[in-house]
Amino acid sequence: MRPTDAISVSNVALARPLSRAERAKAFVLELQAAIAVTRPTSKARALALINATLNAVEDRYSGIVWRPGMPFDRDSGRMLPLADDLYVGPALIWQGKPANVTVDILEADFYQTRGNDVLIAANGAFELWTLQRTASDGAIVPPVCLVRCPGIDGRVISRAT
Repeated sequence: MRPTDAISVSNVALARPLSRAERAKAFVLELQAAIAVTRPTSKARALALINATLNAVEDRYSGIVWRPGMPFDRDSGRMLPLADDLYVGPALIWQGKPANVTVDILEADFYQTRGNDVLIAANGAFELWTLQRTASDGAIVPPVCLVRCPGIDGRVISRAT
C-alpha cells in the first residue's frame, strides 16, 4: 500500500478537492516515503525535495494545478512551496523550539510557513515542525516534529533533551 492510499486513490478524479488538513497529511506521508528512498545530500536538494513533494500533492489534491508563470498567491487556498520570503534566519533564532529540544546544527536555515517551522541544513538534513498552538479548550499544544530527515553524514538538526 502506498502512503497516499489511505487518503485517496491516485489516477482517479477526485469528487472534491481535499481539505488543507487532508492535503497536509498526504504531504507528510509522501515526504516520509520520498526520504525512505533517497536522502538529500545538500540544502538545495532537501529544499527541492520538500517543494517538489508539496507541489505534487497540491497538483493532485487541491483542485488548483500550478502552471509555469502562475503567481504564488498565498491566499489561493493552495499550500505553497518554501520561498525566500519565508526564510527567517539561522536555526539559532528558532523561536518556536520546544523547551525539551536542543538544536545541534545551529547554522541550519529556518523557514516559517502559516502552519509549520522548517529547518534545513547544509548536509541535507531537514525537519518539519508544527507551530505551537492553542487548543479549543485553551490548552497550549506544543510543537511536534512531523518529519525528521538525517543529512548525508547521518546528523540530524535537533534532538530531544
